[in-house]
Amino acid sequence: MTASLTLRIPGLFGPWQGSGQPGFSLPPLPALNTMLTRATQSQSSLAVNASTKTAAEYSYHADYQRWPDQPVLLAEPVHLRADQRHVRAYGSELLSVSSDEADALLSTLNSFMAEDGLRIECAMPSRWYLQLATKADVTFSPLLAALGRPLDDFLPQGSDAALWHRRLNEWQMLLFDHPVNLQRQQEKKLAINGIWIWGDHQLQAPTELSGQHLMTDNKALAGYAQDQSCAVQSLPKHFEQVPPVHQDTLVILEDLKRPLAYQDEEKWLAALQNIETNWLAPALSAQKNRRLDTIRLLTDVAGKQYDFVMRPRSHWRFWRRHSTLHNWWQHD
Repeated sequence: MTASLTLRIPGLFGPWQGSGQPGFSLPPLPALNTMLTRATQSQSSLAVNASTKTAAEYSYHADYQRWPDQPVLLAEPVHLRADQRHVRAYGSELLSVSSDEADALLSTLNSFMAEDGLRIECAMPSRWYLQLATKADVTFSPLLAALGRPLDDFLPQGSDAALWHRRLNEWQMLLFDHPVNLQRQQEKKLAINGIWIWGDHQLQAPTELSGQHLMTDNKALAGYAQDQSCAVQSLPKHFEQVPPVHQDTLVILEDLKRPLAYQDEEKWLAALQNIETNWLAPALSAQKNRRLDTIRLLTDVAGKQYDFVMRPRSHWRFWRRHSTLHNWWQHD
C-alpha cells in the first residue's frame, strides 16, 4: 500500500475575475465533491521553501542533469497579439511548435544574438534557455502572470531594462516575417512572433516536497527536488500509472493554471474533468480497496493554502453538508 498520495492542484479555487460566480456551470464531479465534503479540512498561510538558485537554473538542471556554466534564463516562444489598446502574450501551449520550426527559428536568432554574447539552447521545441555572457541587471516577470493580460505592467525592470526592451523588439522583428511564420500563416496557425524571458526569480518550492517521491512536469520543481535528493519522475497520464511504491508520493497537477490565467472557462473545465477522471476518482477507488492509505488535496489562492485530508474512515462521514467548488471559489 502506498503510504500517502498528495495531489497539489494550483488553480482549483481560482481566482476568477469579478465579484460574482464564474458564468458557467460545473459538470458532475463526484470524486472532487466527496473530498471537499468528507475530508478533514484546514486553511493556513502558504508556506514555501526559498531556494538558493533561480527557477531557470533548476529547470536547466532537470533537463540536462548538470548546472549551467554561465547565467541562464528561461525563454519561451510566444504569440504576441495587439488590439486597439494593448499587446498581449499567449503561451507555447497554444502554438504546438515542431522541432523543425524551433531549429529554424533558433538558427536565425542565434546568428543575430552572437555579437551580444547571447545564445538560446533548445531543450524541447517549446522550452528554450537563453545563455548570457554576464548576469543581467534586470528583473523579468514570470510568463504565467502576464498571459492574456496587457503587457505594459510585465516588461523588464531595472538598470538594464532599456537594453532588454530593445533586444525583445529586435527579436520580434526577426520573427515577424520569418519563413517559419509565413508558412504558419498559410496553415492558419498562430505566429511564433515573440520570446518571453523569465526565470530569474528564486524558486518558491512547496514545503510538503521534503521526503516525497515527486511526480511533475514542472522542470524547475523537478530540478529543485533532485538537488534535495528527492526521487523525481515525469507526471503520468493518470493515477493507475503511479507505481505501487511504499513511499509518500507528491503529484503536481498544473493543467488548470494556464486556462485560469486566460480566464478560459472551456479549457479550464476540460482540464478539471481530466483531473477528476484520471486522478481523483481512481485514487478514491484505490483507497476504498485498501491500496492507498491517505489522500491529501492541496491548493492555494493569494497566499492562503487549503488542505483536504481523506482517510479510509472519511468515506463514512455521510452527515457532512454537501460541498462543491461553488463553495470555495475565490475572486480577484
